[in-house]
Amino acid sequence: MGYKNTEDSKYKFINPYNFVSVNWNKTNRKTIEDHLQQDRISGFFDCELKTVTPLAIPYERTDENGHGVYSFLRNPKDNMPMIPGSSLRGCIRTVYETVSDSCLVTADVGGQFTKRASMGEAGKPGLLIREKNGWKLYEAERFLIIIDDKGYREFRRPEFSAAKRITRKELETYEYGQKVYFCRGNMYKKNNYEIGTVVKSFSRDKNVENKEEGYLYIGEVPLAKDIKTNKHFESIFKRKEGDTALNVEITKKDIEGLKTIARMYNDSGINRNKMEGAREWYKGVEEKLSRDEEGTVVPLWFKRDDYTLSLASIGRIVYKKTMDDFVDKKRPCKKRNSLCKACALFGMSKDESIGSRVRITDAKMQDPGYKGEEVTLKELGSPRTSYIPFYATINGNPYTFISSYDEKGVRLRGRKFYWHNTQERAYEAERSLPEKERKTERNATMELVEKNKIFKFKVYFDEISRTQYEELKWALTLGDNRIDSNLCYKIGHGKPIGLGSAKIVIVKESIRSLNPYEIKKNDEIQVGNPFGIDKDKDELLTILDVRSTEGKLVSYPFIVNKGEGKENDTASHKWFSDNWDIRPRKEKLEQGLLFPDKAKDKDNLLNAKIFISDVQANDRREILKSQNREKTEYNKGEIYEGEVIGYNNSGKFAQVRLSGGGRASFYDDKHEWDRCKVRVKYLGKKDNYDKWERV
Repeated sequence: MGYKNTEDSKYKFINPYNFVSVNWNKTNRKTIEDHLQQDRISGFFDCELKTVTPLAIPYERTDENGHGVYSFLRNPKDNMPMIPGSSLRGCIRTVYETVSDSCLVTADVGGQFTKRASMGEAGKPGLLIREKNGWKLYEAERFLIIIDDKGYREFRRPEFSAAKRITRKELETYEYGQKVYFCRGNMYKKNNYEIGTVVKSFSRDKNVENKEEGYLYIGEVPLAKDIKTNKHFESIFKRKEGDTALNVEITKKDIEGLKTIARMYNDSGINRNKMEGAREWYKGVEEKLSRDEEGTVVPLWFKRDDYTLSLASIGRIVYKKTMDDFVDKKRPCKKRNSLCKACALFGMSKDESIGSRVRITDAKMQDPGYKGEEVTLKELGSPRTSYIPFYATINGNPYTFISSYDEKGVRLRGRKFYWHNTQERAYEAERSLPEKERKTERNATMELVEKNKIFKFKVYFDEISRTQYEELKWALTLGDNRIDSNLCYKIGHGKPIGLGSAKIVIVKESIRSLNPYEIKKNDEIQVGNPFGIDKDKDELLTILDVRSTEGKLVSYPFIVNKGEGKENDTASHKWFSDNWDIRPRKEKLEQGLLFPDKAKDKDNLLNAKIFISDVQANDRREILKSQNREKTEYNKGEIYEGEVIGYNNSGKFAQVRLSGGGRASFYDDKHEWDRCKVRVKYLGKKDNYDKWERV
């Protein structure tokens, strides 16, 4: 018996962010003198910021059983709520960079992209050994150490009778990659499959019983100490007898990739299984990888085909391409004689630094006695760059399936911006949940400043050109200097869940002249169009227009009826794994265009509002596997058609998605049928499992 999902159109959503297209092949750079050839202007703008949705600027934290409670940032002198000038500067510069086609100043050019390996990419055990001429990779054998804190019933079986048992607490006295000596025991089998050889005993020193040399592999320990864990084995990796190093070069990029993975596993903001109080995952591996010491050994896993390294059999792997390979001509400026527009105006601090010609003060609310509402917020997710369909295209075509950032022609979609979300209290955690489920370590309670509140601040500019002056006015106001304009910024915490929409206007300008010295004030501000933007078709203005998502559900991918099904089936990662190919159906292609050129006016453009990933996600709505299921009965002896979509943990059994719904599997240890259409025959049930063979 198998299952298939049913569709329900009411679960459509708009992903909280979109991307503005970038010309990756070009950035106009000039010397600072060339940027300032015109008459120079100095002075300041008096600005106001109006909150369009509630605003969160978290400051002091108090702790409630691991759940953070934050006050709003306030001026220590008068206790008025305020927004740091640095926060304003960051979002204003980002807009200026975008419309001026400047560099990506915050791009981490050495940054690496990672993903979690699929079942079909299960790795082999290996040992990375530091030798005189660099790191070398050796194939290894794996032996299982029994971790038995709770008297696991499975360990009562005969093959475990003589095996050494160790508690998690005892294991913590050992180090990752530590050399040990062991004696092998019996083969552990489950459902007639060989899982691995169990360690009979092991010790730090060689003795009469423990003669074989190996290295401890201590991996994921996902739960806190007071919570039961289902992980019952750690491992000893032994270098295969007589084996020489594999014929593969281990590069600096490979080593840095492993360090990146280790950091990600131990960042609870990224790894939701890493809970407070839990032991460090892969403890000490980053330190070992940083050693330049001959004889250092790091147990790990590697892919069978291309020797990609990982810290787990089915764990995170690093793509070969880095951010540097994608940003191309948009790399951050480094030299004073080669500056983009944004770096010339806002400054840079790379190889050669240059000061900013713009200074933005803190924005203060004019209500010293104000007390905002404390609201428990929805859980915020970390950026999932591993989910490629949201972040990349191939040769600009959003309808081409992408399996890897390393594929030829893959490009990042552009600069990331968040949609506005004016739905009432969209940011708040579900009130019907019990308090313990509503307030967790993964979300927070924050004091919010409500909508329609005014903050005041100043923007100083010093010796800028007339062109820079006009462009700065546009960037501050988004080309519309009305306080009730629909063109708004996103500022502060909680942008993906509807917080931080705000409108900035210039209420007065003061221009300083030196000969003679005087300050001319003007409260009739005229904002032109110095960037030549087509307001009816511009991608950025569409994202920054609060009307663009009215009446739509703006949300991260979510799980429906989360209380049903197994915990892993209801985990948020299931949406991403089950919706990897989210290309729209042919009849939806026209609707799926990213800001279609055929839009003749603003209203038509806004009606097109959802970008390609959203349209795809709408058509591939998230429906939990454990709910809305239709039972699929298989007839013994009948032949079914389907497609191989991966392999099981051992890498020996092909997993088949059947055309009529349901799943099947068959033996294929050589991966001869990976991603192929196949026909399989149902043999009936054995040991409560469906049995199949390929025909």
